[in-house]
Amino acid sequence: MKEKRILFILFTLLIALTCFVHMNRSYDPLSRYPYEITPAEHETIVSHLDAEAMEYIIEYAIGPEYFMPYINCNHFTIYRIMEYSALQAAVPSLTAQQTVDYYHTMERLYGKDINDQLKNSYYVHEILDYYRDYPNAGPLLIDAASYTAYVDVNHLVGYYVPKDLVTLETGYGQPIVLRQEAADNLNNMLRAMEADETVTDMENLSIIQGYLSYQTLYDMASTNTPGTIDYQLGLSFVFDISTGLPDSKAYYWMLAHAYEYGFVQYSKEEPYHFRYVTKEEATKIHRALKTFKEVQ
Repeated sequence: MKEKRILFILFTLLIALTCFVHMNRSYDPLSRYPYEITPAEHETIVSHLDAEAMEYIIEYAIGPEYFMPYINCNHFTIYRIMEYSALQAAVPSLTAQQTVDYYHTMERLYGKDINDQLKNSYYVHEILDYYRDYPNAGPLLIDAASYTAYVDVNHLVGYYVPKDLVTLETGYGQPIVLRQEAADNLNNMLRAMEADETVTDMENLSIIQGYLSYQTLYDMASTNTPGTIDYQLGLSFVFDISTGLPDSKAYYWMLAHAYEYGFVQYSKEEPYHFRYVTKEEATKIHRALKTFKEVQ
């Protein structure tokens, strides 16, 4: 009797184990997925998503049209699909891999909370192209479009191109390119200098440089890494005076009044280089008897 009982128990356990294995093999992790998908799509989803990710698309009823275009991309994550869709809607020329690469790069450099300010300064393709060419580069300056942005080898703006560049006919030398607000204020400053009878050497003044693109700066061998030179921001101008600075009334007028138009001297080492920072910030720097570089 005892042996029969043991055999019965063993037989029962064997049947239970067989059923469990069969059920486990036939279990479909997407059985509760509320959308119809093809066998090929089913296989792709199961092979690319873990159990947690599959539960995520089931719980939130995320249609396959939202994530299937990206699921085979390197660095794909199901938790960014809304961002992927929004980015491709905004920039239709991006490939699926470029879209995924953008958010992967942002998360790697800036953490999971991607700052939307970055998009206020840069076009998406500028960021993608820069990190394609310089994959080991550090984070970009988030507020590159700020009027007080400061760039150097530790504060990069990559392939940044200001979105509001205009060409200004100064009347003194060749036309230059600046951002709109800087150009307007430079024009106002030059007109004020002309109206000041104490400035008797305006004819010796020449505005020789404004905005320079990252490519121009690179070609000039000004930098080995794009995005480290102030001229790329479109907020600076450089002038020349044929009589030289010591004898120039125009130069000393600028030292005394440029801040009233939002400009300050960039550095003591570059006396011909003036930078726009807004009137409020320029007033603070002027009263502190500092250059822009000195307050960084």
